[in-house]
Amino acid sequence: ETNTRCGNLERKLYEVSQQRLELDARCRRNNLLFHGVPETDEDNTRAELTTFLVDKCGLSNGNELLLQSVHRVPTRKTPGIIAKFVDFRQRELVRSTRSNLKGKQAISQDLPTEIRNARWVIADQFAELRKNKDNRLGVAYPCKLICNNQVIRIVDPLTLKDIPLGHRP
Repeated sequence: ETNTRCGNLERKLYEVSQQRLELDARCRRNNLLFHGVPETDEDNTRAELTTFLVDKCGLSNGNELLLQSVHRVPTRKTPGIIAKFVDFRQRELVRSTRSNLKGKQAISQDLPTEIRNARWVIADQFAELRKNKDNRLGVAYPCKLICNNQVIRIVDPLTLKDIPLGHRP
């Protein structure tokens, strides 16, 4: 009976952890992280981001973007910028410009740590598949590796273990 209760509690804890992760990811849905945006002496992060979007990303309407909040996030060397967009379509428009960036400049999704860690688990396989230029690759939420429109690997963000294809945790 004790083993059964313990098993039930573990399942319940896993379910609550899944729900928390889902809520965390949904709260970050409209966020983007910007890396390599130079800091200025003016301490106006919104203006720094707008200049970056126009000059480096090639967005002509950088001043027209509706941003709910913009602030620096302390990181190792140059603090990144996190921006919360009012409109998800604008967020995706900005995200689509990331191929224009060079060097240490980057735009990425703001994902919970568990999902970022799970995506690191599939990174080597993704890199290996990328060597074949004919492969069309993608990573779907939360951590599904897709090759040529087929899901080929799923990693559980909470356990960092592979989930058998066709099975839901």
